[in-house]
Amino acid sequence: MSTLVIVILPLANLYALRLEGDKKGIENSKMELVFDQKDLHLKAVTFQYEDDENWRSAQLTIEDINQVSDKDLSLASWTVEAQEYEESSESSETSNDSQASDESSERSETKPTASKIVEEMTQKPVLSSVFMSYESASMSDDKTSIKALEGDMAYDKQGKISGLHFYAIMEPTLPDGRFMEVAKSLGDDLVYGRFNSQWYKVPADQIGDTNPEYQQLLSALADESLTKQMTVEESDNTYTLSLESKKLDSIRYLARKMLMDFVESDKQEANFSLTIEVSKKDYYLKSLTLKIQTKGGVNSHNDYARVSFNRHNAVPDKHFELPKDTQNARPIEELSSSDESNW
Repeated sequence: MSTLVIVILPLANLYALRLEGDKKGIENSKMELVFDQKDLHLKAVTFQYEDDENWRSAQLTIEDINQVSDKDLSLASWTVEAQEYEESSESSETSNDSQASDESSERSETKPTASKIVEEMTQKPVLSSVFMSYESASMSDDKTSIKALEGDMAYDKQGKISGLHFYAIMEPTLPDGRFMEVAKSLGDDLVYGRFNSQWYKVPADQIGDTNPEYQQLLSALADESLTKQMTVEESDNTYTLSLESKKLDSIRYLARKMLMDFVESDKQEANFSLTIEVSKKDYYLKSLTLKIQTKGGVNSHNDYARVSFNRHNAVPDKHFELPKDTQNARPIEELSSSDESNW
């Protein structure tokens, strides 16, 4: 026997329409639609499904209806410039291949070890700026979580962040939603964050470490117990360092810097793979990919994170100029009570 239940729930400014159906002893499902009472625009859709063996859920949230401008649908300026810079860099490196080949023939044919490559990378002077792109996904039996951010960072001579500007999609538990923009102008002592349409401000000294981040990733990689286990492959322009292991202790600190949270127990089998790409020309970190898999126990997990860097020391200062709307920024203490926190 199957049943279908339709329930309309009046909320403060919304209508929630809930559809529930079940076949006794076999499966249960529920779908909830949320509409704005004023204009009846669809605001959110939530679906849940459960049977004897599986439980699945999905959520779609809709914001800024009829308020998205054409410029919001184009790539950010720094993204376009980063792509152009990367393409020009690769072209330049390729054009020098023949010269590099002649020089390498005069040197020893022995490839440097992973430890030596990482040592060269970590001993370079602190970067003045870099463009970063990051993405991660955590998939388990009952949940999938996705994070992503992209933008520029600038550093002072001590390696501390002096300026930044990036977009991010983070956890849905944030009070004002998944999407945010963060900016800090060069030398400013305030950091600005935009959640949906409203900007907030907070003193920079009240913010902890920014992760992922180039300098801290270098520190996490400077662990000889980790690098001495890595294999090395090389192409014309890149050293690729790789490691596969079941000893998660060796990458636990690195995983935290990559915003990866994984839970393990004695009842679970775990393994990971780590891949690092380093420029042969200047020993800059180009990318880092970490995959962690746990099986057995109450829940199995597949966690993935990748961060890539380009435009090392080549990000224009104008990229760290504050957006005009930050002039109307509210103190961060007002975030939890803001109007925008109502989904």
